[in-house]
Order: sequence, then C-alpha cells, then structure tokens
Amino acid sequence: KYSNELTVGTWYHIGFTVNGNTTVLYVNGVLSAQSASVFPMNRVHRWINYFGKSAWSADGSADADYDEIKFFDKTLNQQQIIYDYLTSSIPYT
Repeated sequence: KYSNELTVGTWYHIGFTVNGNTTVLYVNGVLSAQSASVFPMNRVHRWINYFGKSAWSADGSADADYDEIKFFDKTLNQQQIIYDYLTSSIPYT
C-alpha cells in the first residue's frame, strides 16, 4: 500500500510492475511500495478494466489526467523504469 499522498497539480511518472506474486509501485523512478499477493496475477481474470476507477462502486475515482500509458509484455526492472521516467516527454502545463 502506498502511504504517501500525491500533490494536486503536480505531474508524476507512475510505474507499476507485476512479477509472479510481487507487485511494485514506482513514483518518479523511486520504489515507493512493494507487496506480495496471496495469489498470482495470472489467476485473476478481468472482463472490465479502468484507469483511475475501481471495478467496485465503494471505491473512489481518480480526478487525474493521463499521458503515455504503456503496457509491456515483460516486467521492467527499476533501471528501466528510471530510464522511462527520465526520457518520457515533458508534460505540458
């Protein structure tokens, strides 16, 4: 679980990886949270997926702008996440 709040009006690079039972969250290239799941992600079958919204109505939605959403067919390591963070387009204001 990520325990830090993000600042409204600030642009962030968010990286999220899944490798087996381990999920990792990077904020601006820095490892910010890591957890082990009780079941592997390849056993989760979803039919509806959202960005910034949960599939469960009790959860809140993100009021956010998204840019350069990327999917990879492999788990990136921290160096690759940092490289993507440093070479991504500079956001407009």
